[in-house]
Amino acid sequence: MTPRRVHRRGRRSRAARPPHRRVIREVSAGGVITRRRSGAVQVCLVLRDRHGPPVWNLPKGHPEAGEGLRDAALREVREETGLIGRPRGAVGAIRYWYTAPKDAPRRAKTVHFFLMEAVGGRLSDHDAEVLQARWMTVPQALRRLTYPAERRVLQRAQRLLAEDA
Repeated sequence: MTPRRVHRRGRRSRAARPPHRRVIREVSAGGVITRRRSGAVQVCLVLRDRHGPPVWNLPKGHPEAGEGLRDAALREVREETGLIGRPRGAVGAIRYWYTAPKDAPRRAKTVHFFLMEAVGGRLSDHDAEVLQARWMTVPQALRRLTYPAERRVLQRAQRLLAEDA
């Protein structure tokens, strides 16, 4: 085995890196949809079963052709939760990498999230790609969310809601 060349800052030099697979860049939009019940803020999470064990996350998806990010977020929330949201503003974006299935191109994904207030709809109207849509308090949602980046999005949304109160 030949030793790896290491950059002086501790990173492998470009010549020593393994060959890269193709990278696909994706942009999605999602929502933190909320309501108030008995003075407490509740948020709706969705349970998905994609590749492995089910995961709890915020509703999100890809924009359709010609659709802006805010409109895509509103549509995705409606499709995945059955709820109609009124936008309250941008929460921020997260970025991550994933590969699925094995040996597929790597994907660099950016998801832009928007804060929304629920103004109608029914959870039972969620689409088939979601196993379940459920209201829960913010502390419950922070414990239930599978991915740390989405927990940070929810914490930012919580701060925005506190500023509006």
